[in-house]
Order: sequence, then C-alpha cells, then structure tokens
Amino acid sequence: MKKVLLILTLLTLYFSINAQVYSFVKPESYLFKHSLLQNDTVKVCILGDMMMHKAQIERGEFDKSLALLRPYLAQSQINIANMEFSLGGKPYTGYPSFSAPEPYAQAIADAGVNVFLMANNHITDRGSSGLDRTMAYYQKMQEERGIQYTGIGHKCLYLRGSNIRIALINASYGTNSHHDEKRVNRLSDKDLLHKMLLEARSNAEIVVVLPHWGEEYKLTHNSTQEKTARYFIENGADIVVGAHPHVVQDCGEIEGKKVIYSLGNCLSNMSAENTQLGLMAVLNIVRSPFEPAKIDSLELVYLWCSRPGGYNNNYIVLPVEDFIGKRELWQNPYDYDKMLKTYNRIKNEKKSAFRGD
Repeated sequence: MKKVLLILTLLTLYFSINAQVYSFVKPESYLFKHSLLQNDTVKVCILGDMMMHKAQIERGEFDKSLALLRPYLAQSQINIANMEFSLGGKPYTGYPSFSAPEPYAQAIADAGVNVFLMANNHITDRGSSGLDRTMAYYQKMQEERGIQYTGIGHKCLYLRGSNIRIALINASYGTNSHHDEKRVNRLSDKDLLHKMLLEARSNAEIVVVLPHWGEEYKLTHNSTQEKTARYFIENGADIVVGAHPHVVQDCGEIEGKKVIYSLGNCLSNMSAENTQLGLMAVLNIVRSPFEPAKIDSLELVYLWCSRPGGYNNNYIVLPVEDFIGKRELWQNPYDYDKMLKTYNRIKNEKKSAFRGD
C-alpha cells in the first residue's frame, strides 16, 4: 500500500510540473506521455559564432555552407547557434557593422539549427530599429518553423526534448552600439543573472548558460571568465558554453561541471591564425527511471571553415576528423594542410580534455 501511495504521489508531482507552459523546439514531436519508468534522452548540439562578412554576402549560396553539418544536426533534437549579426535590412554590410540578408538565417535553420542566440556584441549594430527588425523576423520564423530565439528580454528560454525540461540562459558582456539597448541580457547585470538562474533551477531539470565573453583571439580564458563561470555553476548551472573570442579556448571543470570557454567561429570569412577552427559541443542528457536528469556525456567535435578556393568554391564548414587523410578532395591542398596543422596544434595544447579547479 505504501508503494502504491508513493507512486501516486510521484505521478501527481510529475504531471503538475509538466502542466507548466514551456517553449517547444518541435512541439509536435514531444507531445506524448512518458512513464516515470522510462529512460528519457535528448541530444543538444551547440555551435559557435555564425558571422556574415562582406565577402560572404557577395558570394551568396548560403545553403551550401552548412551542408556537411546536416547529418550531425539531424541526430539531435535541439541545435543552438550564436547568430552574431543583425537583420537590419539593406544595405547589407559586414564588419564592423553587421546587417545580414534574411536568407542567411533561413539557411542556418534549413541546416537544422532551431535555437538562435541573440545576446552578442553585434546584435545592435543597426541600433534599436535593427534589433526590432531582427526580432520580428525571428518571431516570424518561430511562427512558421518553430525556431526559438533567446538572449533578449531578460528571460530564460525553456525547451523540452524527450520530456526533459531544459533552460537556456544567454547573456553578453555588452554591445558595440553606442545606443544603450537595455533589452539585451547583460553579464554585468548580476541581479538579472541571479533571478534567471534561480528561476531556471526551479523550473527546469538542466540549466545551460551560454555567455558571450572573453578576449578575442586568445586561446586561454581570462580570470573574469573563470570568476563568472564559477558564479554560474555555484548558482545552479549544469554546464557553461561560451562564445565571442573567435578562436577555440581551453575547457575546464568547476565543482565537477564542465566549462567550455569558447567554441570559436563556426562560419565566417576570417582566415587569421586559429580563426578557421571551431568546436561543436554535443551534450547527451539522460534521465533514468526515478532519477534526476543529468548531462551524461559531452563530445567536442572540431570544425573547419574553408573559404572559397579551399575545399571548393564556397564557404563550407567541415567536421575535421571526417576529412583527415582526404587531402586529394581539396581544390587547394594548402587549405587542408592549414586545417590539419591548426587542428593538431590546438588539440595537442589540450592534452587533457578538461582542466580541473
């Protein structure tokens, strides 16, 4: 009798929690009931900086750039990318003030990305009107395609994958625009961060913090990043995955929780040392029967952004390890040699996948 009462109590708690309203990435695929005796698993992929430089705008053919990542993204339910540009309208511009064509965002979604991160230093490059336009377009994509976006409006984004509730918190160190755009989530707003972390911990099983931070082109994190990461972990984050430096930075552990300080670029026109190599973080989240959800494993997939005239005539992102030993496929073998040299050097500098406290 006691066992029956315990099960009934747990079921009541379970369904009362799940009665709350959450944003679903693909609602049609998650609206089915799960037993507490079932195993639940969800895979989450996180990509680094999606840039849109002038040369990329002129080249066009955005749909080809992420074609080789589609098989990876198709295997996960939640795919996240840092959209480091505004959709501020014509004239379309690259660095230093980014305004990308709308088909670029559509191409990223076509590849399988279904969560857009907006808290970054370039989101207000066209001021408040550019931010308004970007949000309006992403809202349209949400209504038409189920695309979610976050980093704006001082709130978390709640997702559900395989019935596991996940909270995303996205915030930036600041913006490049002189206009004080208060809608962008800021790392300097400690009251806001504390509120979001508390709310996320109360309403989700897994909390993922995605800060835009650090020093550009530095391969190691700085003390401010580490201090901020510790604050996140101590206040409920299960993992911290950063962006902004445009290069892959070192990884670490704080109180047993993983910190990836920078994923580097995913797609850009950059060619300076280390800027073509990036990471895709793949999280496998599981919940066993009557056990809390946890990040069961983390895989870091190295990516290479080849520019036109390298692998082929387009910008294209390649999973590095899928192409090692295939130099003959390159239009210009120099790009292959540069990829392999950069990959080996960065990977050797990280002899231990994660550094401890």
